[in-house]
Amino acid sequence: MSKLLLVLAAFLSIAFPLSLPLAAQVEPSASGGSSSEDDSSMSVPPPVSGVPYATGEAKSNSLSASVGVTGAYITNIFPGDGSTPIDDAVISIAPSIALLRSTPRQSVNLSYSPTFSFYEPTSVLDTMGQSASLTFQLRATPHSSVYVSDSFIRTTDAFNQSYPFSNPVTGATQSTGPVVIAPFAGQMMNSVSGGLDVQISRDAMIGGGGSYSSFSLLNPQAGGGLFNSTASGANVFYDRRINARQYLGVGDEYSRTVSDGPSLQYETQVDSLNPFYTIYFTRNFSISASVGLSYVLPSGLYSNPTNSWQPIFGASTGWQGKRTNLAANFSRSVVTGEGLLDVYNSDSFSGTAGAQLSKRWSASLTGSYASIGSITTSSVSGLTTGDTISGQAMMVRTFGEHINASFGYQRLHEFYPTIAIISADPDSNRVYATLSYQFQRPLGR
Repeated sequence: MSKLLLVLAAFLSIAFPLSLPLAAQVEPSASGGSSSEDDSSMSVPPPVSGVPYATGEAKSNSLSASVGVTGAYITNIFPGDGSTPIDDAVISIAPSIALLRSTPRQSVNLSYSPTFSFYEPTSVLDTMGQSASLTFQLRATPHSSVYVSDSFIRTTDAFNQSYPFSNPVTGATQSTGPVVIAPFAGQMMNSVSGGLDVQISRDAMIGGGGSYSSFSLLNPQAGGGLFNSTASGANVFYDRRINARQYLGVGDEYSRTVSDGPSLQYETQVDSLNPFYTIYFTRNFSISASVGLSYVLPSGLYSNPTNSWQPIFGASTGWQGKRTNLAANFSRSVVTGEGLLDVYNSDSFSGTAGAQLSKRWSASLTGSYASIGSITTSSVSGLTTGDTISGQAMMVRTFGEHINASFGYQRLHEFYPTIAIISADPDSNRVYATLSYQFQRPLGR
């Protein structure tokens, strides 16, 4: 697990009275702002904030713990392993702990969850997965804020950790997770980011930050066409408030990705200039749009290492009602790393919808689609095109204050003809039921 995550978690839990989760993007108070629409404080719009759209009421000032037991049935348990699909039953036990606490100047959201999975009859897949996250925000002055975040996941069962199905919807043009998903390959992902935003006048704001991420397979020899990678980057933005509800700005993002081929490392640099526009119709409803260009600089190891300009664009929206919520994002961007060796244009869509049907019942739908087309190619990979489709439907029933049950269906379809671990059996389905007990203790400010 990321050492930075553990050190920051320990330090912050002792040194600070901790916090609320970061505010939702649909509210003008999203980062360094205030909830009053006519207040002088500004927000950081969705295309550059990276904060997920709200999908429910945010909890605050609490320490919570839970344990869930899940029974599931999965088809195609070994995608890519053979011509005969293998189906399995799986029992998973997932305890978790989360700390959410705030003061007027500081906020922290800290969570950790291990998962223990037992397969029948394919017991060789029995495993332990882990996920953890930390978000810290400090209001340094009334018009400036600093944030740091770290997320970590280690899994051999993407369905169990559920990252293809529960990635948050943001306004960013870049995807929030890998495009190519190996459901039953051991893998670790870690992402660290930080930044600063400063309101330099009543209607103008600047900001910027940096990030580092890594993707690694626990058994690279079994990757079957997927490759380890690291990525680092930096970004800056300028944000102008046209009036109380409209924002116009421009962001610039640079990234450097290094992917480990069988014998050599492939490097790609991408610099993206991204003008954007956001309008807040209400505190709970916003729409954002962006159009820009990416300049791609591949290394000489590719068979066609030509520098090129690539168009990028995106559109996103988030709406939160009293009993329902919706969020969606469509984007075209440049992707590489996170299992991919070459550089690709990617068209992607993600969406989520939730509803509180009654006092005891709630439901949600999530879905995503991503397609890739090559910008560079290598003799090692040979992958020029492909797509991923994932979706989930879930119902939740609460029983009193501490117990709830959820029922759901997940489907994953992928088409990547040169990735052996996926191409033979590209479809997987999972039906599951979870019973969980949770405890929450309020914390004073």
